Amino acid sequence: MLITKSKALCLPLLFLSYNAVAENDFSVETILSGHQVSQFALGDTDGDGRDEIIFLDQYGTMKIARNFANPSSINMLTNTKWSLTDNWKLQFLDQAYPSTDIRVRMTYEHNGNVFKSGVGVATKQDGKIEININGYGGNPAVTINYLSVSNGAMKGNYKDIQYSNSRSFPMNAQMD
Repeated sequence: MLITKSKALCLPLLFLSYNAVAENDFSVETILSGHQVSQFALGDTDGDGRDEIIFLDQYGTMKIARNFANPSSINMLTNTKWSLTDNWKLQFLDQAYPSTDIRVRMTYEHNGNVFKSGVGVATKQDGKIEININGYGGNPAVTINYLSVSNGAMKGNYKDIQYSNSRSFPMNAQMD
């Protein structure tokens, strides 16, 4: 049983990000269940105006549970376009009826020309958003670990969609 009152902590400088999902109105007990937590606090660690849960695990390692905007649904991504890099673009189209997945299009553009293109679906999976392009399931082209639509920020990893075994590149995407 977790105590839901936060206390000031003297935390070590070792930061590790943990991809637990927190909603705008979140339950600390639900998010941290299954973890051996010695102490926790709430605070805005990334400047987006939303609190993240900062906690110490049983080994004394500090971890941060990132705060997704409205994580119970990914519908807020429909009809948005994101720049993963200067050339890689990700467009969320519409909801794939009857599921909760969202259809997506990923392109590699240079000087207004599209050189690579693929379509797929975005799904919420294990506390993150995974995007499978061109039917490659289980090897997502994009993995989103942090999302704030209101601030137009998205963090995670992406792959070159032309190569199924491409290595992952870190992304710090911005909404167009």
